[in-house]
This record gives sequence, C-alpha cells and structure tokens, in this order.
Amino acid sequence: MTIEPPQPSGTALLLPRLVGLLHRRKEAAILEGMPPTNPASEIRDRLSNNNQRLAVAESLTGGRVQSLITAVSGASNFFEGGVTTYTIDQKVRHLNVDRAHATSCNCVSAQVAREMATGVCDLFGVEFGIATTGYAQPDPENGILKPHAFLCVCQRGKSNAMIENRVDFDGKADRNAAQDFFATMAIRMLHELVSR
Repeated sequence: MTIEPPQPSGTALLLPRLVGLLHRRKEAAILEGMPPTNPASEIRDRLSNNNQRLAVAESLTGGRVQSLITAVSGASNFFEGGVTTYTIDQKVRHLNVDRAHATSCNCVSAQVAREMATGVCDLFGVEFGIATTGYAQPDPENGILKPHAFLCVCQRGKSNAMIENRVDFDGKADRNAAQDFFATMAIRMLHELVSR
C-alpha cells in the first residue's frame, strides 16, 4: 500500500512565493544583514537596555505591528502602547495630523506617515514611534492598482532620526497577506533604526 504525502496547504504554498518576492524587491534591501533571530526580540533588548520606549500608530495594518511587538516576552519593558486611527478625524484628534493634507490624499502619503509617527511619540511621551498608512488592496476606481503603504519609524530626542519608505505589495494574496507584509516591514525598519 502506498501512502501519498500530504499536499501543501495554501499557506505553505504562499510562504515561498512571499520569500521569493522579498528577495526580488528593491524594498527588500532593508532585510539584508538581518540576524536570524526575531527582530522584535532584538528591538526589546536594545530599547530595554537603553531605557527607551516605543509607541505605534497604525492605520492599514489594524494592530498587526503591535501584535508583532507584544508577541515577544518582556514587551512591557519597552512598549508603551499604540493606537489604530483609521479615519481622518481620529488621526487629527490623537496624532495631530494635518487635516487639509490628509483630506487631499485620503490619509495616504509620506507626510501623513511622518505626522503619525511623531504624533504617537508625543501622545505616549516616548522616544521611538512607528506609523503605517496605505492601501491593503487595489481600488482601481480610485486609481489604486496595487496595495502599498507609507511606513515611518522615528526617534525623538537628541538624534531626531527617521526612516521612511513607500512599500509596494505585489503578491496575489488577499488583503490580510498585504497587511501582514507591511507590518513586518515596519518592524524591520524599526530594527534598522535602533541598530544604528
């Protein structure tokens, strides 16, 4: 009797495609030199050792960045908290985003991401901030042909350092895969900043 090996599931088939995509994309340059360990663990160690704190402002990722951060033990040693501000009103109210500009671009721009990142630092009184804004799926009627995000990580204080990226998602998966991808890229950008 022959026993057939199990066929890979949709997730098992998707992961190699996403890994291949990462290696082909120019945005994947930020992945080069990454340690084999979880970046969130190294972020925890660096921020905790320096008595520095982190806060997160999310829009399109809907809490996924915060989930990645709190997945590591000891997150309370460096993570103050975060907000998911999905509407213009909430971005303006909590993060001091410029309403006129946000209205002109449907809250999706490098400027909005910058204002969200610095705004969440001010809101929580922390040194490091992460922000995500963008489109998790195409919207051809409004000229959005593929998912993309503006990501920003910043450090307030003496250095006032900042890393910003527009990241495109070329995968054929659903919006959840795009959201997971953008959240992971934001964590990796933070790792780059705290490693300087």
